[in-house]
Amino acid sequence: MSRMSTASEARRSRAALVWIGAPLLVIATAVAISVWGPRAALAVPVAGVAVATVFQPVVGLVALAVAIPMEDTVMVSGATLTKLLGVLVAGAWLLHAFVGRRSLKDIVSSPVVLLAVLFILFASASTLWAEYVAPTRGVLMRLVMFFALAVVALDLVRSRESATYVLRALVVGGLIAALLTIGPVS
Repeated sequence: MSRMSTASEARRSRAALVWIGAPLLVIATAVAISVWGPRAALAVPVAGVAVATVFQPVVGLVALAVAIPMEDTVMVSGATLTKLLGVLVAGAWLLHAFVGRRSLKDIVSSPVVLLAVLFILFASASTLWAEYVAPTRGVLMRLVMFFALAVVALDLVRSRESATYVLRALVVGGLIAALLTIGPVS
């Protein structure tokens, strides 16, 4: 019985955090826009996500799921927002793993991870006979980044509830990307 009440209390506290945090984020964004101009519209939410990700890497994973469908829409110093979020999530995940002294043996020994490592090794070997090596290396680096993201996601998404959040975030990101592509028909 106490386990059920603890879970419902956790849900209520998360809901309260959203109801309090969302208006504060909107107010902070409005103030930042009025002080620093329209470019600050992204700075406040991104900073909020960055801070939340350090404490809860799942928050960053959900933000990353929203950003993935809009890969090249936001650039920061030559890097996409998606890549920056990916690095942030992976860094926060590593920080939590090292601080918590968790063993990564369960993840590394997973058959899916082992097959992915074999595939990456084969893809790496294929660069030896590639006619155009530079683009092949770029694709290989992207493959390694996707692999790292998959390992992080496998570890962070431990429950059906968190998987649902990530999938909903992907759908929301896809809808936003679709709305951004709708333009005037000429």
